[in-house]
Amino acid sequence: MSLPKLSRVFAGACAVVASLPGLAEDDFDSRALTTQYCESCHNDDARTAGVSLHGLDPGTPSQAPGIWEKVLRKVASGEMPPDGMPAPTPDARASFVERLENALDADAAEDPNPGRAPIRRLNRAEYSNAVRDLLHLDLDVRSMLPGDDTGYGFDNIADVLSLSPALLDRYMFAARRVSRLAIGTAPPKPQKDIYVRNRETGFREAGHAPASRRDLPLGSGRGAALRYYFPQTGRYRIEAALDQGDSRTAYEHTESRAMVEAGMRVLTFGFPGESARPERERPDSSASAKEPHPPLDVRIDGRRLQFLELPDASKPYSLRWISIEGPFDSQGPGETPSRQRIFSCRPATPAEERPCAKRILTSLARRAYRRPTTAGDISGLMAIYELGRAEGDFEHGIERALRAMLVAPSFLFRIEVDPGDNATGAPYRVTDLELATRLSFFLWSSLPDEELLATAEQGLLGDPAVLRRQVRRMLADKRSWALVENFAGQWLELRNVSKVKPDEVLFPEFDADLRLAMRRETELFFADILRENRSILEFLDSDRTFLNERLAAHYGLPKLQGPQFRAVRLNDPRRGGLLGQGSILTL
Repeated sequence: MSLPKLSRVFAGACAVVASLPGLAEDDFDSRALTTQYCESCHNDDARTAGVSLHGLDPGTPSQAPGIWEKVLRKVASGEMPPDGMPAPTPDARASFVERLENALDADAAEDPNPGRAPIRRLNRAEYSNAVRDLLHLDLDVRSMLPGDDTGYGFDNIADVLSLSPALLDRYMFAARRVSRLAIGTAPPKPQKDIYVRNRETGFREAGHAPASRRDLPLGSGRGAALRYYFPQTGRYRIEAALDQGDSRTAYEHTESRAMVEAGMRVLTFGFPGESARPERERPDSSASAKEPHPPLDVRIDGRRLQFLELPDASKPYSLRWISIEGPFDSQGPGETPSRQRIFSCRPATPAEERPCAKRILTSLARRAYRRPTTAGDISGLMAIYELGRAEGDFEHGIERALRAMLVAPSFLFRIEVDPGDNATGAPYRVTDLELATRLSFFLWSSLPDEELLATAEQGLLGDPAVLRRQVRRMLADKRSWALVENFAGQWLELRNVSKVKPDEVLFPEFDADLRLAMRRETELFFADILRENRSILEFLDSDRTFLNERLAAHYGLPKLQGPQFRAVRLNDPRRGGLLGQGSILTL
């Protein structure tokens, strides 16, 4: 794709049309140039490479824009005319390229063709992020859903994001689990969750897709971390198994202490050697519940449960699995960020329940549907609330309505409606609310936040200055890392780094830490170009990258200390840009 065409694609996506320079008024004849140097091969008889320029005028490229885009690329790069054939002078070539580029851009600006936006289902990454931002519930919902189909290497292409009955059933399963965790509904009996640790992907729930992500940085050799949402306040039994040398031993939790790190409740416990017992290959989830020893008082509050620092440093170890069973002696859901986000009011009497429920569901639906709610939206949710309320209490009714909201078409799909007075196929400007949704799912893979949604509701997002401010604000937000993971991860195929298995004989030093460091380098490099607004050409040639001790040693660069990544200046011209990075070379 030529740079002029690429610029038009981005301009159309942002709904911004730049003013283009007019054609120079001189005596240069572009048509004569193509007749003299091109049509001897590209005519109706020869049709070299399947292209004929006979009867076409580069001054009016709208007749055949696809052909003139090809001509522009070939002439600008010097590929045409080919070596050995008569060619225009450099000045004539430059003038022809400039005229043709301006003409193509002018035609595109005069008659834009942005394409049609079909109904687009949220993929599982977007659904998981939307749940997080809607309910303050950082749960990996992706583990509950099958992988998405891809098109052109990406998993957010509308044409391939179908919705089969089987997939809808999985979304309904995810919505049921999410709504119960958010409300804090008590499970019918103590449950046991088992997580098996993988060195590269963190913990995986036995028999399922990844259930959490690692919270410890690269190089954290002692211990591991997982995020776990406790259903209710109560007592839980936690077990873990270690590999130590050639022996495998399981340990029961015999010591606990609670501490606060950066506002997060973190439970830390050790595994004293005297409590070791022979290990079962994996904890039996069907075994009868045993009294926890000792009991832990743990709240479901969306916090992180982190396992750290095993005490016996004299022996090498590897944490193999962790099981969490409970709750025993449930004490209710407690006051969690999710419940604070949901329950904007609390009815004191039965008469206050229905007005309060309507207020709660209206507030949640506005964020979930990315627009002001309609009477039809709320009446449907209230009907489901009434069914749940008849089965249980007020909170059960809200939980049932929330479950329905999470599979409602307005949440599960991104829908853009053509204006009623729009001529069939004619381009039109999307609404501010539709633009806000496009923007948030592009930069964050998630819902618009309150500021962006309010700006769109006021009709201000169409102002280019306001739009630029919102884009800069959103890029500065930590949620913009989703653009790195989802766009760069698929564009550069970084997700496939974990699947490559180099020959162990030829590359004995290749290990999980090196593999992760390679991917991290490219992610940070991409993010730096994006957030610092650097030239796109740095993807091909840059004098900086991001390294830690492990990766710098692998590249043979001056030694760095520690696992943390930092910007490093490069003096080796072979190492600059994407094509010199280990992740791309490995792929």
